[in-house]
Amino acid sequence: MLLSRTGRNLKVYARRWTSPLCRFYSVSGEHDILRTSLEVIAGSDQMPIIKSYSSQGFSIGNIKIIGPAAILPKGFFLWKVKRNENITARNLSLFPVLVPRIDILVIGTGNNLAVLHPDVLKYLRSNAIAVEVQDTPNACATFNFLLEEGRQVAAALIPPAKLNTTPPPSSTSVHA
Repeated sequence: MLLSRTGRNLKVYARRWTSPLCRFYSVSGEHDILRTSLEVIAGSDQMPIIKSYSSQGFSIGNIKIIGPAAILPKGFFLWKVKRNENITARNLSLFPVLVPRIDILVIGTGNNLAVLHPDVLKYLRSNAIAVEVQDTPNACATFNFLLEEGRQVAAALIPPAKLNTTPPPSSTSVHA
């Protein structure tokens, strides 16, 4: 009896604090870490070209993004997915509701190419979004290329856990 009444009270309390009519503001800034922010590049022709990536995040223009990121044609924000195993249809539910609609979603899965769950691919295809799944370094390059091409593209990127720091093999010429 006590447990069921407590559960009911918690539901009422949770509903009260999650009402869409409630807005909470922090004047002191002490709760800023809990906020999600969207960096919009509105009013300019600047595209969110990915200039660099690291194991910590991404660099877009002069702005650094720490952690996984969702990058749109006119902005970007943090994406709360830590590993490619955590990518679900719910994590990607933002992309089908974007206006203008995106043609293709590039997903960067970290260091290695990972296979997404079939339900995730089915969800995106049912919303008429083509999907390109790649490792993050290649996904960054693909996103930049498609964006420069003028396509309506978005990216969902997980930073690579470690970077390949070995230099490419030097070119050697054979003299006859």
